[in-house]
Amino acid sequence: MPRAAVLSLTPLESREVPAAGLFAEIRPGVWGANPVMHGASGDTLYFSANNIYQGTELWATDGTAAGTRMVKDLNPGKPGSSIYGVPAGGGVFYFTQTAYDSHLLTNYGSVTLTDYKTDGTAAGTVPVANGLKALGGQHTIGWNGELYAYTRTETGWALSKTDGTTVNVLTTFNNQQLETFTSDGQTILLPPGPSLYNGGTDRLEFTVQLKSGEVQVWQTDGTVAGTLIQQANLTATSPTTGDVKLHPGIPVGGGRYVFRSVAEYGQTSGSLWVGDGTTTRALVRTFDGVNSPTVWWDEQELTLANGKAVFQVTPANWNQPATADSGVWVTDGTAAGTTKLNLPTFGERYPVLRGTFDGKAVVMAPTADPQKWNYFFSDGTTLTPMTTPAGTSALKWEFRGTVPADAANPKGALLFQESVGGKTYRTDGTAAGTGVVDMTGLPVVAPGTNPQFSWHDFNESVNLPRTDARGFYFKNAVYYPGRNPDVQQYSEQWRYGTELWRWDLTAIDTTPTPTPALAPKVLSTQVNDGSAQRSMVKTLTVKFDAAVTVDPTGVVLYNVRGDRTAFSQQLSTVNGKTTLTITFPSGVGGSIADGRWTLRINSGAVKTQTGNTSMAANYTFAFTRVYGDTSGDGMYDRDSRTLVKQLLGQTVGSPGYRWDLDANSDGKIDTADELAAVRNWGKGV
Repeated sequence: MPRAAVLSLTPLESREVPAAGLFAEIRPGVWGANPVMHGASGDTLYFSANNIYQGTELWATDGTAAGTRMVKDLNPGKPGSSIYGVPAGGGVFYFTQTAYDSHLLTNYGSVTLTDYKTDGTAAGTVPVANGLKALGGQHTIGWNGELYAYTRTETGWALSKTDGTTVNVLTTFNNQQLETFTSDGQTILLPPGPSLYNGGTDRLEFTVQLKSGEVQVWQTDGTVAGTLIQQANLTATSPTTGDVKLHPGIPVGGGRYVFRSVAEYGQTSGSLWVGDGTTTRALVRTFDGVNSPTVWWDEQELTLANGKAVFQVTPANWNQPATADSGVWVTDGTAAGTTKLNLPTFGERYPVLRGTFDGKAVVMAPTADPQKWNYFFSDGTTLTPMTTPAGTSALKWEFRGTVPADAANPKGALLFQESVGGKTYRTDGTAAGTGVVDMTGLPVVAPGTNPQFSWHDFNESVNLPRTDARGFYFKNAVYYPGRNPDVQQYSEQWRYGTELWRWDLTAIDTTPTPTPALAPKVLSTQVNDGSAQRSMVKTLTVKFDAAVTVDPTGVVLYNVRGDRTAFSQQLSTVNGKTTLTITFPSGVGGSIADGRWTLRINSGAVKTQTGNTSMAANYTFAFTRVYGDTSGDGMYDRDSRTLVKQLLGQTVGSPGYRWDLDANSDGKIDTADELAAVRNWGKGV
């Protein structure tokens, strides 16, 4: 008889403990239970773990220490099971169990594959009658407690569903092409095109590409009668665009759909169309140079906001300057009602659509700083700036994902992470629901770095550094496989040593201290146009790595005797970086006088435009100027006098004119320049 599992649970308490920490220690020690997260269904989060006595089996938690348990020992003994599952809602979970025999080390081929349905209890974990096979992956989805999947028929394929007891065929596609996929070691044939996906709270949607090439969008409410074509014949033709392939449309009311196309079939522009769900299509507008994801079902293609369709227009090729049409657009299906949101564009950076939240589009817009974006809500008519935590509006936030809505958070929330300091905040669009999230205890890539994470909205999973698998969002927390720091040194190079950890997203600091901006630095200083000559020094160009202000009193130029010289300063900021240009309007010919000079910029004189952070130290740059020094070695060059004599009479625009030998910059090489050459003969600095 198997021994009882050893389970040690550490509940999260008040804010004295880190926001992220060990939640369940199922197998204490170096090896750990190595949980694999499968996802949440209803009030239960499912995962598999190894407690050594029963091997790897299916586990579940309701988010409490007492409610964390093994669901069922499906394969008695240490070999355990390999589990691949699909949450189906309402607490129901479907999974495929691969059971190995007790001679695993010597007999790899003896395995058993079984499809199961569970409600999270041992009694409610039962084999699926007439299982659909090919569970999991992008071609299977759980919905309303049932499992939907593509199944093969004798003459083609079908969309089927099961409640664990009965398999129902919702629709068939006879004599249609199939594509080969591999799932759980089995080769299966599935229809070409994208996966099943939620089309709303009341239906599932899927796209079919027929052998004829026609693309159809289908929907199902789980009944045979409710499984029907939503959109057909996703092609269109006009004298302006020729033949185009349309991407699935979005309804804008009155039985009308808005469709978009990208540049294909040799076209150089994309287009927007309006029509019904069958064959009627009318061109609304074309766009110069449009690129878009090629997957038919990409949710960023078109999205609804306040009854209007919102979509993205990008250049035909990435990393190219934005076109006049690049940005985020809204449309009501008419040419007059198709407009671009009024947001700035900077070179290759243009406004980007990041999805929807609370019925509004989420849009990010570039700023002059290439690393900083501003975020807005759009209802299709107006733009509302995103609420940020107090004192952090100047930080460089990056959109991370959407926290799902639940009873505690009726609208859900958006997550952002600061690109430099690592801070994270969440917002529901209100000041009261906006604050910095505690990240204490989360793993980091290397010592001294800040925690980073990536959030996947499509399955509510989260990737964290130095973990072996993704975590899942469940009841306002992220559950993930985390390593015990005390044993990490023994196991970090293997996929072992993890236990079930939890990151609490409910702890919000609404009065955070802003992350200090990085101290600005000088990137480069250039004399004149960058050439070697030091015969005439008319400009010094100092480039900073950030947008800064410069106090003119903190910039000085002095020679080896300590004498200062007068000059003029001019600042310009482009793409988030400031350039200081120094000129000498009072100097002879607009040049600084002969001498060995040092430019010094005091640290306190340079401050970031946002954050008011000063340079860490003074900056100095040394250079020389000697009229007749054409090589930059600080000495008058012997051939300069002869060269000036040969160039007498040359003027600006003449082939032989040299501005660095025009001592008074009057636009001509004359006797005044020859006299200056005679006076400097043999001089150096």
